[in-house]
Amino acid sequence: MGILKRILTRVVTDGFDHEDKPATPPKASNAEETATDDCLYEYTGSTQINLKTLFKGQEFSRYRDNPYREIEDKNDNNYWWCYDGSPDYDSTRQEIPYSPEKLTEVIRHLNLKIEAGNIPVFSVPQHLYKVMGLLSRDDFDYGEIAMLIEQSPALAGMFINSINSAIYNRGFAISELRPALSRLGKNNIRALLQLYSIKVGFADDKCFGAIAAGIIHHSYAVAVIASYLSQRFFPDPSLAFLAGLLHDIGKLGILKELSLNRDFRDNLKEKPNEYMFEKIFINRHEKVGHFLGEKWHMDPLSLAAIAAHHNFWEHCFAEEDQLDYHLCLIINLSDTIARILGKGKPIAKTNIFREPATIDLCIEKDFSTIEFLNDLPEIVRMKTANQIF
Repeated sequence: MGILKRILTRVVTDGFDHEDKPATPPKASNAEETATDDCLYEYTGSTQINLKTLFKGQEFSRYRDNPYREIEDKNDNNYWWCYDGSPDYDSTRQEIPYSPEKLTEVIRHLNLKIEAGNIPVFSVPQHLYKVMGLLSRDDFDYGEIAMLIEQSPALAGMFINSINSAIYNRGFAISELRPALSRLGKNNIRALLQLYSIKVGFADDKCFGAIAAGIIHHSYAVAVIASYLSQRFFPDPSLAFLAGLLHDIGKLGILKELSLNRDFRDNLKEKPNEYMFEKIFINRHEKVGHFLGEKWHMDPLSLAAIAAHHNFWEHCFAEEDQLDYHLCLIINLSDTIARILGKGKPIAKTNIFREPATIDLCIEKDFSTIEFLNDLPEIVRMKTANQIF
């Protein structure tokens, strides 16, 4: 199937072509894996890709034999995208939320759960059941949904802020709920309701509540950034916003599982933060997120982005699946940018033009691109300032 046809059939409307299968997520780790077995993937720089520039009608074939080539110049330090690294990156890098023995037990427990497909699915609060039910109908009415959501002022405010925070505002603010909902579309409404439900579920959790809130705030920033980048580097900002919202849903699923185990709760170290869970999240949150996405009947492109937004080079994307691959790259790059801008866990020294995702997206470091990226820090600051999450 041609890439243009895939765009027209899969991302123009809220209906997605579910006949296309999502990218297959990596197999679950062996249950006997220990904490010391976990390591970061290393980028080999040996992937042959073929992407089409959707906005110029050109075709690129680029061989990444040296993606980390030195491309900086003396002026790079004047720009935010050439980042020296978070001050607390090194100090938090080695911390873990449990003793080494307990960490090994936690990892083994999670691996068994993942292999069995026994991951807890988040429950939706009673007052949102009816909204979710309406969204599952083909003939749903935005006015009817607006009437239900308006019964909760905080929830209504979240949607108004969301529509005015993302790229959807198109230069003017929206103050009424119904047009805000219709512009978001049912898939983004469903995603925002899920995140809202998760936030409510963790609200009184003294162990994991703050970590969950931070992950959700980071995810919202990634969604805003992905929408902005999609003005030039992806054909559908709405789909990018959705994938950004839910790219780290697996981390929240893991926290949910840990919160249900009293032994894991009682042995948690004081004042844990997201970075301390790196050895637990890595290579697992993508699998858990993919599982949750399937339970929520997400579209194949979003599922692919959840499953492969980190180790995208280890997935085999066929020629007809380049749009899926393209979305993975957008979310990976948006994740990095969000962390550089302080919306997420600490990050090491980074130049986004040396990132594999930037290279595979064929983003050149020219005047036009730099001018486009220069607006991002202020956009993220403004568009996440009044976030309800």
